[in-house]
Amino acid sequence: KDKLQEAYDAFKPKTYTKEQAEELAADAEKLLEGKNEFEYTAKVWKDMQDALAAVKALTAESTTEQTTTAYRNLKKAMAAFEPIVIDREALATLISDVERDMDRLNKEDYVPSAWTATLAALAEVKDLPENADEAAVKAAYGKLWTAFKNLKGSPYVAVTDIAINPGTLTLTIGGT
Repeated sequence: KDKLQEAYDAFKPKTYTKEQAEELAADAEKLLEGKNEFEYTAKVWKDMQDALAAVKALTAESTTEQTTTAYRNLKKAMAAFEPIVIDREALATLISDVERDMDRLNKEDYVPSAWTATLAALAEVKDLPENADEAAVKAAYGKLWTAFKNLKGSPYVAVTDIAINPGTLTLTIGGT
């Protein structure tokens, strides 16, 4: 009977406490120190942020299942937390993607300062010397990635015509 219980205990899924999850979260935060979002795929970065938030959301009332799930998800996210390779090829791909997307966008639909910052970052990155070292390539990649990520739609609507009649106001927006 004791041998059977030992065998069962050996295969029984391990559970984790809130304290263990919090210790793992502290390790995850150390892992994140000095890291930049642009150095990771969107999925890897999001999975880490979501798993860390889930552990931080645990309370004294959280069930063992909730705590164990949060712990395991964070452990999995930490194991997958590997940066992408940022080299000249990755930079060229980013430049191409940003140029393509900027060509498709209407400048008037975006906050002017963000649009200008993205174009400036693009120009600066395109002027990067051929002999730039790895750190310069990474910095250029980060600058362009961040500028494009921060490109936000304008909170204003472009009104092209206004007609005021008794009881009505008609605004023409973008020709419609």
